[in-house]
Amino acid sequence: MKTGNVTPEDRLRHLLSLLSHLGWGLSPTTRPQELGSRRRDGLAGAAWMALALPDSQSMLVLAVPGAMPSLHDAFKRYEDLAREHRTILRALRDERLVADYLLLLGDRSAHLIDIGSEDVLLTSASDEEFGVRVLPVLDLQALVRGSLSAFPRKSLHQRARELADWTQLWATRIGGRLDLTPGVMARFFEWLHLARVAEQNQIGPRADETFGSMALENRAPAARRFLEDRFRPLHGQWFLLQDSPLKLLLDVVAQAGKDGILDECLASYALLGAGKFDAEVLAEAFADEELRHRSWRASVTDELPDTWHGDDEQAIDWLQVRWTVDLDRSGTVVLLRAFDSLVERAREAALAQRSALDRGERPGMQLDLLAGAPDEIAPQEAARHVLKRVLTVRTTEPARVAVARQVLLARACDWHRRFQAPDERFAPVHVDVVRAPRPAAASAEYLN
Repeated sequence: MKTGNVTPEDRLRHLLSLLSHLGWGLSPTTRPQELGSRRRDGLAGAAWMALALPDSQSMLVLAVPGAMPSLHDAFKRYEDLAREHRTILRALRDERLVADYLLLLGDRSAHLIDIGSEDVLLTSASDEEFGVRVLPVLDLQALVRGSLSAFPRKSLHQRARELADWTQLWATRIGGRLDLTPGVMARFFEWLHLARVAEQNQIGPRADETFGSMALENRAPAARRFLEDRFRPLHGQWFLLQDSPLKLLLDVVAQAGKDGILDECLASYALLGAGKFDAEVLAEAFADEELRHRSWRASVTDELPDTWHGDDEQAIDWLQVRWTVDLDRSGTVVLLRAFDSLVERAREAALAQRSALDRGERPGMQLDLLAGAPDEIAPQEAARHVLKRVLTVRTTEPARVAVARQVLLARACDWHRRFQAPDERFAPVHVDVVRAPRPAAASAEYLN
């Protein structure tokens, strides 16, 4: 297709013609729509259309003026997106355009993006490359067979490695510039990542300005205020950022804000994809090598301890028991399995407790008739209850305390969103550092 004076609408019509030869029964009334002529973000004149995919998902096709950006430099900085991508994703949110995938068409180049994970799946730099690389994925029969849903994404290990490298890069830059210790920088980025997890799970401040918006323009005072406005409620109201003085982290924010390096850091941070911020990725990224090996072994063998089910499962009051996970022996994979299972069981117990109360019965075990009834919890508060009353983590390595805390809080954020739990404080993560020699056995184990 010649590009001369070809408009974005012309490129969309050409794509419709190509799709019709790939089995799509598109309505002749399908017409591109203008994104917005008054936009000031370089997208004035862009045109879009929505396509329904065979697997009940959807794709937005957006043709923009100019070419798609190169991702070479972004990947060298361990970023997932170019600044232009973040601008476009922000524009789609502004226009309330929702879809699972986004196909971006430039003058001759194209990018296919998974919107949920913010991964660039495919790129092409010419019409010929588009025909070879992108069009086969969009063939209707290929889509029916799952060409998009089964398309290779970044592996967990790759996402974790990139996040760890990005964090190390910026911890070294900021720590070296401001003469801060590695320990202080580790805590700063632990808070930063948990704040990002919280935002993606709709926890904490609700604002138009998000981590993603930090890439869109250079606003030195706003970057400092942005982090302060997030750290304060997540620390005080939510108790999500635990075991470090708020003042210490705000001092880091203030120093980095005055220096200007905070703006650079957050601008780069905004270009990390959403797929990097869940408990499994954080666990893989920040665990030590031995802990990663334990976790890998558990993941490939699907290990679960014999003591998990107990002798009489029906006799266990899941709102009252305590479980201890030996992190050194189990790794983070089994730790997360334990937490998930405990949350599910606590939620079932809370539902049973509520039903018993509705019937006027005394909930809980009846072994001691003089004992008071167990505390009542709402089913949607099961994750918080498990952190507060049920789960303890044990390790002989003090450095692993932060890993356990970070991954459990990240998973608790995910459960909070799924349960649509009420806005309230998260409970402390209990991690016991013991001096006993680490057991030699390699199998994962829970100790009741």
